[in-house]
Amino acid sequence: MMEACPQRADLCRLDPGTTITLAGTVAQARILNTSLGPYTAVWLDRGPTPLMYLGDVRSRFVVGAGVSLPLAIKLFRYNGLELRAADEYPYPGLPLSVANVLASISWIAGVGLEASGGGPDAITVRVATHRGEAFPLALFRLSLVGVRGPLYVGESGYLDGGPPRDEIEGWTPTGNGTSPQGWLSFVDAAGNGLLDIGDRITIRGVRPASPLDLDSRLLIVSGPSGVLQGILAGLYYWYGTSRGMLSFFDDATPPSWVTWGPESFTPGPPEAVDRFQVIASGRTSGPFTSWRYLLSDDHGETLSQGPIAPGPFLAFGLAGTLEDRDGNGAFSLGDRLVVRGGTPRETYHFQFVHENTSLGFLDWRSGFGMFTGRFPLVAFSNVTRLNATSIEAQARVAGGFPFEESRNFTLRLREGGTPLLTLNPTAVSTSVSGITMTYLGGGDPTLFDAGDRIRLDGLRPGLAYTVEVFHEPRSATSGVWTFTN
Repeated sequence: MMEACPQRADLCRLDPGTTITLAGTVAQARILNTSLGPYTAVWLDRGPTPLMYLGDVRSRFVVGAGVSLPLAIKLFRYNGLELRAADEYPYPGLPLSVANVLASISWIAGVGLEASGGGPDAITVRVATHRGEAFPLALFRLSLVGVRGPLYVGESGYLDGGPPRDEIEGWTPTGNGTSPQGWLSFVDAAGNGLLDIGDRITIRGVRPASPLDLDSRLLIVSGPSGVLQGILAGLYYWYGTSRGMLSFFDDATPPSWVTWGPESFTPGPPEAVDRFQVIASGRTSGPFTSWRYLLSDDHGETLSQGPIAPGPFLAFGLAGTLEDRDGNGAFSLGDRLVVRGGTPRETYHFQFVHENTSLGFLDWRSGFGMFTGRFPLVAFSNVTRLNATSIEAQARVAGGFPFEESRNFTLRLREGGTPLLTLNPTAVSTSVSGITMTYLGGGDPTLFDAGDRIRLDGLRPGLAYTVEVFHEPRSATSGVWTFTN
C-alpha cells in the first residue's frame, strides 16, 4: 500500500475518514515491549511491517489462520509532514525497522546503546558496549536532536558527519549530573570519568498536544564538536506521541554481540603472545557452534577462517586458543582468547560472525596490543624536578593500544602561552633561546611507548610552560602537560 507513495509510511492512495479491510494470513504474533507498554505485533503473510495493537491481544490471532482487519484511515503528521495512516499501521511497526537500522549503525560506530527503562516522559539508555576501551568524558558530546524530515530520510540526514543541526540541547558531562536545560542526565556508573560500559543516559521528552502528531528525536553521542565521528559514536532513536515517548525496548539492539578488551601482550622472544577477554556480550550470544571466525591481515587478505570452538584453533602459522572460563558453551564475561606465533608488529584483524552477521572483532599488532579507538591519548606521569631549570616527565599512550609510531606525533612547547619550539620525537632534541626539549625513548626508538620521557632544560623561573603532544594524522591534540617553573 505504500510502494507508490512519495513519502515512506504514507498510505497516500487512501482518504482520511475511510475504513479499509486488510486481509491475510497470520504469519507471526508476539509481544513487543516499549516505553509506553507492551504491544502485540502481528505479521500477515510475508509482509515486513507488522500491525501493532496496544496491550496483549494475541488471543485474537492464530498463526496460520486468515483474518480481516479494519483500518480507520486518519491524517497524521510525522515531524510536521502530513501522511495517511491508521492507529495500527504502518505506525508504530515501521519505525521499529528504523530503530533497528540506527541501532546497528550505532554499534558499528563504537557505542552500543540499549534501553534500560523509563517512559512515558523519560527514557534511560545504557552504554552496552564500546570497542574495547573507554575514553574520557571530556572527549564526547551528548546531543539531543529534534529531527526534521520524513521517516528514516529525516533521521539518516544527521549521519553525514557534519556539524550539529536542529539541536535541542548539547552537553558534555564531567560525571554524574544533569544538563543545564534539564533534557539530559548522565550517570558515571564506575565513577571513572570515562564513557564506559554500564554508564546511563536519561533523556526527557515533551508530548505533542495532538494524538495525530508524531515527533521523532535522536540522541547522538559524538565528538566534542558535535560531529558524528571521532573516537567512538552512538545513536538512539524514539519518537514523541501525545501519550509520551515511544521507544522500542525489544528488537532494537543486536541479540548477539561480543566486545573484547585487552588482557596482556608479549612481543617475545621466543614468540609473540596476545591475550584478550570478553568484557561485554549480548543477551543471547548463542552457542559457540553458531559462530565462525575470519582472520585477515592488514591488506585485507584472508589468512584463516572456520568454526569457533573451545580449545585450539586457527592456522596460517598462528595458534589460537579459546577458553570458555565459565563452561557455558557461549561467549560470556571473562572468556579468554590467546593468540600465539604472529609476526611481531604485524597487524591482524579477527572477525566473529554469527549467523552470517559480523558481531564482534579484534584489531591488534602482534605482541604489542589491540587498537580499538581512532585517536591515541597521551598521559603524563612521574614528573621529576632535576634542578632549578630542568624537569622531565614520563609520557605514555593511554587506552587499549599501548603504543603509537613516533613519527605520528609532534611535541610543541609554549612559554607563557607563546609558541617556543616544536620537535618530532624521531629528532631527539631541539633548542631555541637557551631552552632545550629532548625526547628520551625508553623502548623501541620508532615507537611512542612505555618508558618514554620528555625533558626540558634551560627553563626560566616563574614562567608557565605547556608541552602539547599533537597527533598529526588526525590534526588534534593527544595530551597536554602544563606546569610553572
